[in-house]
Amino acid sequence: MINDLTVKDSDVNNILVKFADDMTVSAPLKNSYDSAPVQVDNIEKWTETNRMSLNLDKTWEMVVSGKSTNPLPEPIAGIERKTWLKLLGTTLQNDPSCWDLQVDNLLTRASSRKHILRICRSYVYSKKQLTFLFNALIMSLFAYGIETIIGGICGSDSRDKKEEVTVIPLVSCSRDIAKHLGSLAFFGPESEVDLILSRAAIFKIPQDINDMTICPFHRGKLGLGWTRGASIRCRVPPVLSQHGNKTKKSWPKGERGLGKYDSLHVLRKTGMFIQCGSGKNVLSDFDA
Repeated sequence: MINDLTVKDSDVNNILVKFADDMTVSAPLKNSYDSAPVQVDNIEKWTETNRMSLNLDKTWEMVVSGKSTNPLPEPIAGIERKTWLKLLGTTLQNDPSCWDLQVDNLLTRASSRKHILRICRSYVYSKKQLTFLFNALIMSLFAYGIETIIGGICGSDSRDKKEEVTVIPLVSCSRDIAKHLGSLAFFGPESEVDLILSRAAIFKIPQDINDMTICPFHRGKLGLGWTRGASIRCRVPPVLSQHGNKTKKSWPKGERGLGKYDSLHVLRKTGMFIQCGSGKNVLSDFDA
């Protein structure tokens, strides 16, 4: 059905993706030119030609801008602009470094499934059986879409005007991380390599470290270019921090950063990986 529908302004790298009866269009904004309205008009004309209708009530627009100071393009007429969109079960926000809504959704779904584990444990299921259930019911939630969350496609660092894409040995990464640690108020990583590995849930230097390579995109995303985004909340899971329970109804700000070994502790205790540098309230909230 959709083979004859092509994108307009292909020279600006517009992308059209179809899944079942849904379509998603990605239209980069280049040199202040917004090609999205042209693309929407193209789709509307195509639906009319094929005697179909475009349901504008279920059509939304989201501008992914991050920390850019450039003015946003004008909204597309007749289409609601949102700050988040849910695509194939993954909640994306207009700040590409902020995953608050996705993480909150995962925590809510995981919490509801924990009841099944408690019931099975009360029936004296073996540790092996409970681990199997945990992986199937809970870890599967966090594994889904993980390439999107950590960035599965290599490329250039978004901060690099030259858009360099050269892949280098991981061990050659030797930038000073002191300012980065200080600005986010956390500790643990001893080098840029250690910082990058920690944010990929690798807490010990692997034996094959000399065989590892990294692209500029992941070096920035996992290293010195990493940010907390718009989140100001403590990211320590409620099961450890007790935030939001009957005695601690308020959810405090993350005034400091989650350390490398704090991140490891959270992963071991809950199975949830929270990257070092993420906001936390105080260490005593989840001390072992």
